Amino acid sequence: MSGQRIHHLSETIFQRLLESKSFGGYQSAFRSATGLPMRLVEANPNKWDMSQQRDNQSRFCETLNICTAACDACLKVNRELVHKSSIKGPTSCQCFAGLSASSIPVYAGTMVVGYLKTGQVFQATPKEEDFNKAINEIGEEHFSAEQIKLLHKTYFETTVVSPERYQSMITLLDHFSRELSA
Repeated sequence: MSGQRIHHLSETIFQRLLESKSFGGYQSAFRSATGLPMRLVEANPNKWDMSQQRDNQSRFCETLNICTAACDACLKVNRELVHKSSIKGPTSCQCFAGLSASSIPVYAGTMVVGYLKTGQVFQATPKEEDFNKAINEIGEEHFSAEQIKLLHKTYFETTVVSPERYQSMITLLDHFSRELSA
């Protein structure tokens, strides 16, 4: 099978999964039960758009992505995350802002067609120096004083989940990814 045909097949399967009742029902139940965002993203990271599925982002991440430099940093972290999860299976990491994110591959046979993603939470209560480090990482000059104020507010409103509870949520998603893969 040619590379182009495989790519088209992957996109078709991904779209069917995204539109399935099973995915929609589980996404809604997961968000309601955990308070965390959950989304299915394509296996091709070049097609990602950080503005898609805003209802499945934390308010801090949504606010942060007003800045191109922040979007680029988020995309870099997410590309590395899904690359690792395509090799190792369920994988978690911390982004430059200290938030945890996780990726679980969804397969059609042996082909990865997408990733279940969740996170954008802290696993420990953030401190003022954590916020300052995150803003300095991107460059404070990319934001107005009003934007910094909003980022500060949303940063400290971000959900904090214990590491044990977060891992349990990842286990739930891993089981669901196996169901979708089947």
